[in-house]
Amino acid sequence: MDNNRMITGNDPYKQQLTNGVHRVLRRIPYLVIEMANAWGTHNVRVFERQASDLSIMTSVLLFVASLFPAVLGHGYLQEPPSRSSMWRFGYNTPHNYNDNQLFCGGFQRQWDRNGGKCGICGDPWDGVRENEAGGRYATGIISRKYKEGQIIDVQVKITASHFGYFEFRLCPNNNVHKPATQACLNQYVLHQPSGSVRFLEQGRPQTYAIKLKLPKGLTCTQCVLQWKYNAGNSYGMSNDGRNCKGCGKQEQFYGCADVAISPADSGPKGNGSPRPNLAQEQIVESRPQLIPTFVNGDGATCRGVQAFRLINSFADSWCQSNCRQGYCPMIYCTPACQKLTVYG
Repeated sequence: MDNNRMITGNDPYKQQLTNGVHRVLRRIPYLVIEMANAWGTHNVRVFERQASDLSIMTSVLLFVASLFPAVLGHGYLQEPPSRSSMWRFGYNTPHNYNDNQLFCGGFQRQWDRNGGKCGICGDPWDGVRENEAGGRYATGIISRKYKEGQIIDVQVKITASHFGYFEFRLCPNNNVHKPATQACLNQYVLHQPSGSVRFLEQGRPQTYAIKLKLPKGLTCTQCVLQWKYNAGNSYGMSNDGRNCKGCGKQEQFYGCADVAISPADSGPKGNGSPRPNLAQEQIVESRPQLIPTFVNGDGATCRGVQAFRLINSFADSWCQSNCRQGYCPMIYCTPACQKLTVYG
C-alpha cells in the first residue's frame, strides 16, 4: 500500500469530537442571523438609527465571522487534488480546512495593497507561501502521472459561485524543493479539446469536470498544474471604459497540484494513485458553456438579508446562486430571491 495515502492512527474518538466541535462552530454565524431576523425588521431599523449600538453589533458579528472564515467557501482543485486538498482524498498530508479559500488574501489585499499580485498557488503575495515549495502544504507528493499529449480529466469543486472563468497552466519544474514561477506556468496554458483555454463557471455550486489536452513534447518528473479562477461577480471598468459586471479587477482563486508526465511511448497511460470517489456528487461536464439567466434579465435585486451581509461579504452571491437551485431560505435571503429562475 502507498504509505503516502495511509491515514495514520489518530484517536478516532478525538477525531469525532473535533469534527463535532467544528460542526457546532460553523453553525454559530447562522444562529446569529436567525436571532437577528427573529428580533424583527422594525427593531432592526430602530437599532440602525442608534449608531453606537450598531457599531457594537457589527463588531460582534464580524468577530464571530472571523472565527469561521470558510463558512460558505469558494472552491478548490479536486482532480488532480491540489496541495492543500490532498488530505481530503486519503493522503497523509497537512489539513488545510481553508483549501477552498486560496484567494490571494482577499480582493483588497490583492488589488489595493499588492497591485494585483498573488502567489502562484493562491497565497497572499506579501504573506507566507504555505502552498509553494518549502511551505506547509507543498509536500512534494506526485498525485497524478500522465502521458505526453494525453487528454486528462480535471475536476473543480465550487462551493460558492462567483461566475467568471477557470484557466489551467503547467510548469515543468522538475524539483519539488524549488518554487515554480508564473513565467514558467505562462509558457503552457492548457487547452480544452475544443481549443478554448477558458471554462465558464456556470453560476451554481457544483463539481465541474473538464477535459484538458497536455502539450506534445512536454515531459517532466514534476510539473506544477495551476488552476486559476477569475471571478466575475463584481463591477469594474472594461478596456473601453464601461462600468460592467465581471469587468476589470476581480477576486481570484488558485490551486496547485504536483503531477508527472512521461513520454508517450513509455508504457500505458495512468494516474499516480486512485481517483477520489465522487459517486455522490453532481458533476457537470465541460461541454455546456452557458451563461445563467435571471428573471427580468437581472439578479441584482436578490440580496442577502442585512444580518447575513454583516457577517459575510459574499451573502448576495450566495443567495443568488443557491436560490437559482431552489434552495432559498428566507432567514438568509430577501423575498426578491424567490423570483429568480430555478435551474431544472
